[in-house]
Amino acid sequence: IGDAVNVASRVQGIAREVGCDVLLSESTHLLLPPTMQAKCRFVDRVLVKGRRRPVSVYEVFGGDPAPLRAAKLANLREFENATTLYHAGHIAKARAQFAHCQTMAPTDSATAYYLGRIDEQARSGLPPEPDAAAGTFVWLPEYDTGVAAIDEQHHHLVHLLEELRGAVVQSDRLALRRVLPALDDYARKHFQMEQAMMAQVDYPLVVQHVEEHQLFLAELARLQRQFVDPASDTKVLRFKVETFLQDWLVSHTTKIDKHFVVYRQAQLANHH
Repeated sequence: IGDAVNVASRVQGIAREVGCDVLLSESTHLLLPPTMQAKCRFVDRVLVKGRRRPVSVYEVFGGDPAPLRAAKLANLREFENATTLYHAGHIAKARAQFAHCQTMAPTDSATAYYLGRIDEQARSGLPPEPDAAAGTFVWLPEYDTGVAAIDEQHHHLVHLLEELRGAVVQSDRLALRRVLPALDDYARKHFQMEQAMMAQVDYPLVVQHVEEHQLFLAELARLQRQFVDPASDTKVLRFKVETFLQDWLVSHTTKIDKHFVVYRQAQLANHH
């Protein structure tokens, strides 16, 4: 309860700062069906009391007035790219893209929020705070589920993600061509193992679990297309690795995987 309250309180505060009606944390956003995700956009990364990694926050704009909703849909990719550029440290490029977004949607409060944030940083002379998730990803003991087979594979997934991040940082296209298929293949095998374990105990939330697995693979496929594009910005790609892939793994492990493990242990205990 404490963690959920802390996250909700922080997201509520960001909603007031940004001027958005509805904001979601990354764990809620991951559970939305694609039709609802199509009317959401990444807006910020925030630190929450009790968390060592920032939480990604998404805006739901499907309930906005029709003209504003249409404008946000039209510049969705550019807005998200601008927020990524900002958090990746490309402040000048981010400002230019936010300014263009503002011409397309003058009443978009999130765009105005970022432009004000950038201008205030310029006036103060202080650099933007670095994203606390940047750099080497450290797997913490509390991420473990307690099932050796699952935890061992999670650790290897983290190892592959770190290889991927390193290849992106070094712009090593050869390493990318090696790591990306290895990550995809290993993730599929891990997901198949988990799903087989769920079938053994008739886990009631298997459909939701499989949907999250499919989301990971779909996002990885989208990132693969960007990783092999020589024109892709390495800072932006690194940020995407450090937000979606790592955030997904932490959220999935500490929430859904642990729920399954508790259910599995109870079922096995009942049978004995």
